[in-house]
Amino acid sequence: MVWRFPTGGLVVGIALAAGRVFAGGTDGKVYALRASDGRRLWGVSVGGASGIAVASGAVYLGGGDAVRAVRASDGSSLWDCPTGISGATGIAVTGGAVYAGADDGMVYALRASDGTRLWRFATGGPVQSGIAVAGGALYAGSEDGKVYALRAGDGTRLWAFATGGPVASGIAVADGIVYAGSNDDTVRALRASDGTQLWSFTTSGPVESQIVAAGGIAYLGSNDGTVYALKG
Repeated sequence: MVWRFPTGGLVVGIALAAGRVFAGGTDGKVYALRASDGRRLWGVSVGGASGIAVASGAVYLGGGDAVRAVRASDGSSLWDCPTGISGATGIAVTGGAVYAGADDGMVYALRASDGTRLWRFATGGPVQSGIAVAGGALYAGSEDGKVYALRAGDGTRLWAFATGGPVASGIAVADGIVYAGSNDDTVRALRASDGTQLWSFTTSGPVESQIVAAGGIAYLGSNDGTVYALKG
């Protein structure tokens, strides 16, 4: 063990940037810790942080009842944008925009500089999946059992793929393929351009973990206690 830092609750969101670890969870705070030794640099109350992303000197947080931005240097507030019940879950930042899913069933796009809402898209259930943005499209899953592809610029729906259960996993995109897990114990590979299923694999439990993909292989965990490496 290199170091450890105790918080007052479950740690849910975590990000690494510029030699700092940013972590938040159920104690309602987000912390900036020095990556080398775990020294606390700052901690601020934000109502929880289940999703964290860092870009251009700002930390973007989803949790509580809003998407928030704070300065990475000292944790001071930059802006807040209220969302629906329970706030945002997955967070992604790219191209000057923050993208977040929320328990109100919405996917939000916000201007990264000031939190102005650019667009929102309503799914059929709470959005508790990760958010991935690639090639001008945003990919997210919903408790309505669908994986959605939206045009990142304006939120137009490009396609939706119906799985056999709620989608609460991380979402990964690599080499034109979208990887998503669902609570029907299945991970799927979908063609990013049109949502066609390329392959699926059934585990022995719901797939709710983060997913990473590289070299044509998807790495993920299942609630059956197993880590899988899958290739179509």
